[in-house]
Amino acid sequence: MSTSTFPTEKARVADFRHQVTQSFEADARYLATETDKIDQLVSIQSFALKFIKDAARQSPEYQEGLKLLWHMFCITAQTLHQEDSFQDSLVSLLLWTKEYDSLYRQLHPNEVADGSWKGYGFAGELQSSWEQLSTQKDVSKMCNLAMFSAKCFAIGVSDDIERTATWVMRNALETEEDTDALVYLPSAVILVQNCAFKLFSLPLMRLQVTRSPEEDGPETTGVMAQKADIHEVRFSQSRWLYWRRRFQEISRHYDPTVAAQAKEGFMAMISCGRLLDLSVLGEVRFEKHLQQAMWEELKRSGKESVDGDEIDINLDWVDVDAEGEPQQD
Repeated sequence: MSTSTFPTEKARVADFRHQVTQSFEADARYLATETDKIDQLVSIQSFALKFIKDAARQSPEYQEGLKLLWHMFCITAQTLHQEDSFQDSLVSLLLWTKEYDSLYRQLHPNEVADGSWKGYGFAGELQSSWEQLSTQKDVSKMCNLAMFSAKCFAIGVSDDIERTATWVMRNALETEEDTDALVYLPSAVILVQNCAFKLFSLPLMRLQVTRSPEEDGPETTGVMAQKADIHEVRFSQSRWLYWRRRFQEISRHYDPTVAAQAKEGFMAMISCGRLLDLSVLGEVRFEKHLQQAMWEELKRSGKESVDGDEIDINLDWVDVDAEGEPQQD
């Protein structure tokens, strides 16, 4: 008897996923118009309906379907400009997908298998996307993905995105200051501007449960952080202060663009602590100097109001008082 040359069902499904991936990646490169972007989101939603149902029922190879779905989100996020309103639409679609899974499970308790959103692997695929993108050193795409990551983290899509957030911050601020590290700097700024509150909330709300090493993120802090005796592999206030100091140091960079980016990151971290009324080292002192400088500029200019962009902000105010001597908050 001759052997059948027809592909197996498993092979056909794998070929289908491959074709979908290629087609989707090609479409994602050309999201020029609003119609293109809407069509992209509609396409993702249609696949979400299928793959989430497959995952709930644990259909054969459902994990490969989920991996493709998360890849669709991440590829689209890299293409959409960080300030594009469709970034918010993409995040909303991901949150919709999470809620759809929850509701579907509630409505069909006898048809679904045990499982959870966390086990669907979105955070892991997001981290993989970051690692792949980092080899390209495409700063624009990294910034776009950083905005998507930060917003997903901030609204609670998955707390495991903490791993990605600390990974980006580690690469930007805890390694030797070279070209590779500076590639991550704009992304690090976006993270502290958009999900700082979430980072702060995790140590306060984290349950005391056993976690696997891969959930903790990088096994160690960066070389420079270790030299500064910072060894916590997850977020902590001491690590936060180290990041703030690194932004402060990089703000003295000879490249004005790099210096300006670091200053933005520093100011975002200062703002976070002040808005939360936290007693973070140096922040009360910095705020006093900032307010004094703004008051003096207000009197000098005769304007009705001034903002921080109109004065020369000295980031070293966080370390010394007006006379240049160290001072405790």
